[in-house]
Amino acid sequence: MTTQYPERPLLPAPPPPGAILILACGNDLRGDDALGARFVAEIERQKQTLPPAWRDAIVTHWQLQWGPETALLLANRHTVCFVDAYAPNGIEASPHGAERAAAPPFVVTRLEPPDGTLAPLLASVGTHQVSPIALLAAARLLGLALPASLWQIAIRGEHFTLGAPLSALASRALAETLTWFWPWLVGETPICTNGTITLN
Repeated sequence: MTTQYPERPLLPAPPPPGAILILACGNDLRGDDALGARFVAEIERQKQTLPPAWRDAIVTHWQLQWGPETALLLANRHTVCFVDAYAPNGIEASPHGAERAAAPPFVVTRLEPPDGTLAPLLASVGTHQVSPIALLAAARLLGLALPASLWQIAIRGEHFTLGAPLSALASRALAETLTWFWPWLVGETPICTNGTITLN
């Protein structure tokens, strides 16, 4: 006699439509700076395999640079992931630098909503790229309720030259980030409650 086991659900109950926002930036014409755009494109492609309710729950948005108006996209969300490329030490990596070998493929940081005076943060809000924390400050200034779960995902790149293709290192980092992302999103991978996750 064959024992019948109940089928394990693959996904938990989905959040409401639009509850999850994946907000990416980066210049897709500048080599590895395209990582944000590539991440969003892959999320859109891969989410087509999800049940309809989960597809509706996940919204993606990519722009060259985050601006003050981007703060409006944070309204009525539960989870927001800010996605961008990063270079070790903030610059293009030297092919011989020890930091290049040690840098992780991606870094995930839980963001805390700004408190206290917003003036120093809002001073950085102009027509050029705005940081995630400055976007949160702008959203507060606009009277928006901030999402409960705020994350920054930085994907490692190394070459940011105009017209360059995505590097092999960045392609691997992107693949590793996506492999981590989906289980985390549906709650199957433990996540930190504060601080930074660095995955090698």
